[in-house]
Amino acid sequence: MITGFFVEDQEGHRRLNDEFRRFREDGYGLPPDNLRAIGDKDVIVANYGSAGTVAINNILAELGLNYVASNIATLHADGTSSATESYTERWQQLITTRQAATTLWPRFTKTHLPHEYFSSKRLGGVWIVVRDPRDALYSLYRILHQQDDPATDPYETWNHSFDDWINDNSVLNRRPVDMWVEFYSSWLERAGYQDELTITRFEDFKRNPAQTIGAALERFGVKVTRQQLDAAASASSFAAMQTHESAVSTGAQVIRRGMINEWREWMDDEKWRAFSGDDLRELAGKLGYDLTFTSDLSHS
Repeated sequence: MITGFFVEDQEGHRRLNDEFRRFREDGYGLPPDNLRAIGDKDVIVANYGSAGTVAINNILAELGLNYVASNIATLHADGTSSATESYTERWQQLITTRQAATTLWPRFTKTHLPHEYFSSKRLGGVWIVVRDPRDALYSLYRILHQQDDPATDPYETWNHSFDDWINDNSVLNRRPVDMWVEFYSSWLERAGYQDELTITRFEDFKRNPAQTIGAALERFGVKVTRQQLDAAASASSFAAMQTHESAVSTGAQVIRRGMINEWREWMDDEKWRAFSGDDLRELAGKLGYDLTFTSDLSHS
């Protein structure tokens, strides 16, 4: 049966869903040459989308660290990468710094793909970035809704309301909530045999970016001073990045509000039901989010 990222046969064996593989080839996939270039000095930065990684990426760039998106740049085994035209344009839109990386290793390699894509690889580490699924999926909807081009992404063929989208099964017969669960379950499974791993919650990052990023980098053997972290965090505030993006891009804006608990502004009883599944609540609980179903919107 199709279960989002995976196909499960009658014996219970699981493999990556070919339909998903094709669906992600344009914009989200992992070119075979990039997979071959990834090795034990790469730290995979795994996030499902709208988890706040743009600000984290900006901090890494400000620190002179080697950050690259594995889906839209060409990776090389020596740690360097070749920027495609689309990658360069995207980088200029989202990243405020203009300095080149001063260190190649570890290479922080972002992906939106489940760990099974990397199951044959020995990695230098795994950095899971996660956000309250209520805020993350709402933000993802808002970004995709701005782009709204069904010809380029099946995710954008929904009816134009969040209620419709969050309950829609149009992508691989799965709802966005189910895909979120599968993604993070996949990487937490990898955590069971990955020595160097850290999990960064967007909420912790937003409250104290310098300390949160410093602790993660230390896990991967990267030493930076608090002064460097404070300067990089200041240059990577959501206000600074919004100003930059507005100045260089006239297209859809990716940097939104970066709020914690934005869901309190739009949640109602009907929307609560979309986030009340047992699998979601159990996984979210493991990651530090209490999604206990209630109509009391003061609940945190």
